[in-house]
Amino acid sequence: VKEYLAQVIMNSNYDKEVSPNEACGSDEPVKVEFQFALVYIGSISQMLGQVTLGGYFRQYWKDPRLAFDSTGDGCPKTLTMPVKFKPTDHIWTPTLYIDNGVTWRQGASFTSVSPDGSVFTSEEASITLKLNMRFDRIPFDQHKVFMELASYSMDSDTVRLMAKDGKAGAGTSGIGMTTTKIEDPVWWIEGREAAKSGFSTPGEVVVKDFGSDWDYLTVSFEVTRRTKYLVDNVLLQDLMFLAVCYMGFFVDPGVAPARAAMAVIPVLIMR
Repeated sequence: VKEYLAQVIMNSNYDKEVSPNEACGSDEPVKVEFQFALVYIGSISQMLGQVTLGGYFRQYWKDPRLAFDSTGDGCPKTLTMPVKFKPTDHIWTPTLYIDNGVTWRQGASFTSVSPDGSVFTSEEASITLKLNMRFDRIPFDQHKVFMELASYSMDSDTVRLMAKDGKAGAGTSGIGMTTTKIEDPVWWIEGREAAKSGFSTPGEVVVKDFGSDWDYLTVSFEVTRRTKYLVDNVLLQDLMFLAVCYMGFFVDPGVAPARAAMAVIPVLIMR
C-alpha cells in the first residue's frame, strides 16, 4: 500500500482538482453512486422538526488514474488505504453535501481501491436532518425522513449522482437507504417488518436548474407513530392529570386542606 501511495497517489502527475474523466480526455461526467447504511435513529424532535440518524455514508466512483496491476503473484485484489488516509486530502472526490443537514459529525472512515480504479469510501456519521413534519393527524401521523444530497462544486456536466446500482438522470432507481433490523419504541420504521428484517429503499434524483443542471439525490424512509405508545404514555396520563384537577371543584369549599391538597397534587405530578 505504501508503494502504491508513493507511485500513484503521491505522484506529482496526479491532480486531485481534475475529475477522473477529464484527466483521461473524456467529456463524459463521472458516475457517483451513494448509499446510506442506517444503523440507528438517535432522536426525532417533534418540536424542532428534526431527526438524528447514525450510520455509514458510502460513496462509489471510478478513477482510472488509480488503477493498478493485480495479476502478479501476491498482488492484492483490493487495496485498503491506511486508517489515517483522508480521500479529500489526496484524491479527487465528488464533494457531496447534505442540503437539509443541520449538523454532521464524522467518525472513522474506510477507503479501498480496486484494480480498475473503482473507489469505495465509507465514513461513520451522525447526521441531524431538517424535515417537513406535520402533526394534524396525530396520533395517526406518518412522516418522511429524507436526506437530500448534491455535489457542492460540480454540476451534472462533471458528476452524475445516483443511488447505489441506480441509473443516471432524473427518476427513482437503485438502493439509496438500507439497514438490517431496526426498531424504535415510538415509531414504526418502514412498516412493522423493519424490526424483523430491515429495509432497503430506492433513491430519487431530481435535476435542478441553477444556470446549469445539478443532480439532487434524495434517499428516504417513512416512520409511522405507534398509536398505542402515545395513548398509554401521554394521553391517558394527561386525562388522569385533568381528572385530579377537576376533582377539586367537588370538594366542600369549607374543607380548605383537602382543596389545597387537590391543587398541589397535579403540580407534584408535573415535577
